Amino acid sequence: MDRPHRRLEAALLQHPDIRAAVVVAQGEPRGAKRLVAFVVPQDRQKAPDDVREFLTAKLPAYMVPSVHLELGELPLTGNGKVDRQALVVPEDVVGDAPAFVASRTPVEKAIAEMWSGMLGVERVGVHDNFFALGGDSLMAMRAVLQMRKALSLEIPIRVLFDNPTLADVALVLEDRLLAELEGMSDEEAQTLLSD
Repeated sequence: MDRPHRRLEAALLQHPDIRAAVVVAQGEPRGAKRLVAFVVPQDRQKAPDDVREFLTAKLPAYMVPSVHLELGELPLTGNGKVDRQALVVPEDVVGDAPAFVASRTPVEKAIAEMWSGMLGVERVGVHDNFFALGGDSLMAMRAVLQMRKALSLEIPIRVLFDNPTLADVALVLEDRLLAELEGMSDEEAQTLLSD
């Protein structure tokens, strides 16, 4: 298990209503992955309902699992270690995703298409979080490079980490595009718009 998983599990165990926790990355070997947290509540009658908010206050957005599932106990192997192979996410579980809202602007549409292809998801809505959809730090760098190329705009990598939803990224990029247009002469702006 790598350090991010340990850090995430340690953060989960700080929650007063969680007794045990394991985090796994689910997805295709070379495709998009999503983090899934399996938690065992302290009290089966009082399952924690604020896990996402709790983790968001402690960890960067890309480390917050898109799905958390409650178990009575963690499955163990014969030697007493957690049996990660036995941790299965039902196919109908889609995560803590907000309701789908389609792209509204050309920039949102361009970003949605990029993310959809990169992350291997059918559709990306404006409230979708890049990291909750399965993105990681390497994919974030690739996404920023694609956005730079598509928009001919200098975009720091922090933009995606600080603004992980499609709507927020689009808003930052639209503001940068407007600022760039305002700095151009009328002729330069007309040339750019006619391309």
